[in-house]
Amino acid sequence: MIASRDEYFREWLRTFPEELFVILRVYADESFTDKALTLCGFMESPEYWDRFSNRWKAVLRKHAAPYFHFREFADKKNRWKIPGNPYLDWSEKDRDDFLNDLAIVLCESAVPLGGIFDIETFRSKAMEGDPMELLIAQLYVNFSDQLNAHWPGFRGQVLFVFDETENEGWIETLNTVHKKAQKVEARIGGLSFENDRRCPPLQGADFFAYISRQNTEKYYEQGRTKQVKRTLDWILTRNVSPTFKKQFTYAGWLRLVRLILADRKRKKAIWAKQGQPKRPYYPELDFKPEEHGTRYRRMDTDFYDRK
Repeated sequence: MIASRDEYFREWLRTFPEELFVILRVYADESFTDKALTLCGFMESPEYWDRFSNRWKAVLRKHAAPYFHFREFADKKNRWKIPGNPYLDWSEKDRDDFLNDLAIVLCESAVPLGGIFDIETFRSKAMEGDPMELLIAQLYVNFSDQLNAHWPGFRGQVLFVFDETENEGWIETLNTVHKKAQKVEARIGGLSFENDRRCPPLQGADFFAYISRQNTEKYYEQGRTKQVKRTLDWILTRNVSPTFKKQFTYAGWLRLVRLILADRKRKKAIWAKQGQPKRPYYPELDFKPEEHGTRYRRMDTDFYDRK
């Protein structure tokens, strides 16, 4: 008998032979107001996800949060009437600190990947095909690219893990595309579904997928214009490029992140006094490394810019 969720998760990890796991979350709303569909997550080893889960749960305990789910977290006015929403009474400072702490855990070494799809253009031009199939296909293309970039020479197989769902149409579509992709990419292993309450990596994928959809909507709204990274975007996409990732040890990266968070807090206080309380802070524009005795090369790739 499994005594706790921690033991459940460790036992669950051991049931699969794959050497790497892709942990994914889809954000796709069929309303006609959406600009983009996103299916995003992270890739790393089972051993890493075991360690990650302990660190993730430590952040949850620190903030007295039972779990993380962005849809509930974003519902500040309780419009969706989600039973037991644990975040309704949180202050803006508490919310900001919580997201930053979670992002810091997520950016250690797991590699971001996913698919994005311009649903508005697809509908307006009456294009052919199934948007969800095209979205999932993009994911598998990006998977191969990221696997080659970060694990060159890897010849094992990778397990794909999705959040549990009762949407049979989504499951059927996913299985169809997965099987097609396996025929052209031998490193694609099995397909699994898990409850995100029991699987902290899925909560991390939920975090990344939600903010990715925000960015891709703006990207398409603004004529495929490169988006300036917000602080969370900048932290979470650190590992997109193996070149940028190698600039720092994780400890060195955390020092830089904390410098930027402190700089953001200071500058936003100044802007508020100047009558600009809602002015956004962009690390690659507003942080001046030379003022803080540090140097770093800018990110050379952007997860959100897809052609």
